[in-house]
Amino acid sequence: MDEKRRRIAALDQYRRFMHRLAKSNMETLMLSGIRAPCMDEENALKAIGLIEDICSGIYGKTGPAVADALFSRDLGEFDPESGIADLIRILS
Repeated sequence: MDEKRRRIAALDQYRRFMHRLAKSNMETLMLSGIRAPCMDEENALKAIGLIEDICSGIYGKTGPAVADALFSRDLGEFDPESGIADLIRILS
């Protein structure tokens, strides 16, 4: 499970970096001290899937929810009048 958590964290870091790279150029990121992660998204997803298959076969469970870790959700803009109700609706 530690390997799965490590790969999920690395995948999240990679996706955050790619989001930043879409907004600014590599030179700006390097000057800011941000380093490019060295990973292949497709291989990481395959490895996570294999770990899930092995854990499911051996232990009958897969551990932490992967769907929550792999896919982020845009919560949109915050409206002070209906914001709390909207947030509760989105998160439930």
